[in-house]
This record gives sequence, structure tokens and C-alpha cells, in this order.
Amino acid sequence: MDQWLALNTAPNFFDFNIALESADFEHTINGTTDSEELSLKGASLGLHFNIFGFEGAYRNYIKTKNDGLTSESWGRKVETGLFLELGFLRLFAVKYKETLIFKNSSTTNTEIDEGANYGLRMFS
Repeated sequence: MDQWLALNTAPNFFDFNIALESADFEHTINGTTDSEELSLKGASLGLHFNIFGFEGAYRNYIKTKNDGLTSESWGRKVETGLFLELGFLRLFAVKYKETLIFKNSSTTNTEIDEGANYGLRMFS
């Protein structure tokens, strides 16, 4: 009986929990044709394990035409990240890549921005 009690009251370091932290779908439409803001659609997901988690997001910038300048623009952005949660502190790192394409009647420009963000978030 004492052996059974010792096994069942020992701390379980391998207790594993998984939770869906967030799942978002987004769709925004920019109503003005002369603005630099692009309309987009996308999704993001966050999974939370015991003290760490993963985050990801995808955004597709919808092709927009500027009739006054006969130009088009579109693109996409992908983000992947992970975090470590210690009480009310969260250490995070996110890698991203954004591709934007601007096209007018004579040329096509492609801008690629990629990098990483990292930091510390505090929750109350």
C-alpha cells in the first residue's frame, strides 16, 4: 500500500497539456484607391503547451488597382514564432517574411522584407 501511495503522490513532470490559445480569421477591405494600405485576408493560430507555445500567421494582400495611375499591388506575409511562458512573463521570437509586388504599365517591383522580432511580454 505504501508503494502505491508513493507512486501516485509523486510529482508528475511529464504531465502534458495542450490548448488552443487563439485562432483568428481576418478579412479587411480598404475602400480608398489612393491609399497605401492594402486590403487583406488571412489567418493566425496559437498553440500553447505546458510552458511553451507556437504562433503562426498568414496574410494575403488582395490585388488592388489604382485606376488613376494604372497600377496594381499585392503580396503576402508569413510569420512563425515560438514563446516560453514563465508566470506572467513571456519570452518570444517571431520570424517573418513579407513579399509585396507593385506593378504599373511599364515596370514590376518586388519588395521582400524578412527578419525576426524577439522580446519580452508581461501579462497581469
